[in-house]
Amino acid sequence: MSLNKRIREYWKTNGVAPSGGTSGQEIAAFESEHHVTVPNDLRNFLMEFDGTRDMAGNDYFRFLPLQEFTSSDKTTAMAFGEAFTTSYPHVPNGFFVFADYLQWCYGYAIQLAKDAPQNMVVLIGGLTCPVVANSFSEFIELYLRDDPKLHPKV
Repeated sequence: MSLNKRIREYWKTNGVAPSGGTSGQEIAAFESEHHVTVPNDLRNFLMEFDGTRDMAGNDYFRFLPLQEFTSSDKTTAMAFGEAFTTSYPHVPNGFFVFADYLQWCYGYAIQLAKDAPQNMVVLIGGLTCPVVANSFSEFIELYLRDDPKLHPKV
């Protein structure tokens, strides 16, 4: 079963309402505006779902629509306030936030830089920014099995 079909089934079971897909033209415009490359796995996801409607269902994740993807530094400032970001660990350029957990307890950013050898996903919102997956597909696999790796260690 394809990854998108598995996501759809998981969301149906957990009461998550996906948004409709975005177009290839909108993805190309985002890539051009931000000078990034959206990997095929994320592109396929966005063309089918383009995120979820708010924090819905039983899993407390919200996947952002493409129009809400922002550089991780900007999103951190919006979510946690400017004072917090002055001491926040720097997340390298080319990372964009695509999801959050429990109304911004923490979030997830993916590396979209054109020269990136892989599209790492990092967890943001703690004292460090650990890599939780080496690709969007790997992140989704962890998400579908509610892997503890997606949550900060306390």
